[in-house]
Amino acid sequence: MTGAMTDLAAALVAAGVPAGRVAELIDAGLTAELAGGVLVLAAVDEPVTGERRVLVTVGADRVAAEADRLAELRALVAREHPDAGTIVLRLAAGATPPAAAGARLLMQYVESGTVPEPPADPAGWTVRPYRPPDREAVHDLLVRALETGYDTAGATAPPEQTDAVASDLLDRVGDGVTVWCAVGPPGFGGHATVVWDTDDLTGEERPELFDVFVLPEHRGSPAGRLLTAAAIRWAVEAGHPLRGHVVGDDANAAAVRRRLLAGGWRAAEGYWAVPAAGG
Repeated sequence: MTGAMTDLAAALVAAGVPAGRVAELIDAGLTAELAGGVLVLAAVDEPVTGERRVLVTVGADRVAAEADRLAELRALVAREHPDAGTIVLRLAAGATPPAAAGARLLMQYVESGTVPEPPADPAGWTVRPYRPPDREAVHDLLVRALETGYDTAGATAPPEQTDAVASDLLDRVGDGVTVWCAVGPPGFGGHATVVWDTDDLTGEERPELFDVFVLPEHRGSPAGRLLTAAAIRWAVEAGHPLRGHVVGDDANAAAVRRRLLAGGWRAAEGYWAVPAAGG
């Protein structure tokens, strides 16, 4: 390895990339130098809308903080990925938001703390693993979650794509997807679905709460707390905190984030969208 390559590898490790993954990123051509620092960026197609985006993981915090650096990044993306409409910056918790017009928070990740105590009176509610007869009810809630999430983020999710994503998740239950259902005296009350997700920065697999949903008529019952506790306990037993995310940055999303943080969840990274073209 040349001196320049050694310096690049050292910079990536210092930025949090595992040493064993450094060569993979360099060989794939996913690194770039910008304003005296290193970036890791890749063109990706959003799986539901199909929009071409450029995701920046390493170096995004430094670039986001200054308008001049964002302008350099936009110029780089225009040269290397002219078909990309959006740049997505992965920023650490507490990092300065992007200094750009049109920047918006796509999603904020959180990590669970301790497993919640079970409700003192479950009122007949229990949580059990998903069963095939639950498919229609859970599928409909997954589709609703996808549609709501994309609408909150300012995008339209094609119905055929949300249906396909929900169907794929349920086809993989027991193989990377785990689903719990809340059942009470009135019957089915909601679900919690956990998937294994790959960390964009480290390449490690970790459990993520894809969706937890309690039917409106059962809000305020123990169902939601039981579902969340089951998912967190499962993740802890697998050796990880449970990760979740809040989509968007409207008043409702901000209220959900505040409630989660007040309830013992910790802020993790956030993903910010910046128009690829702009000043």
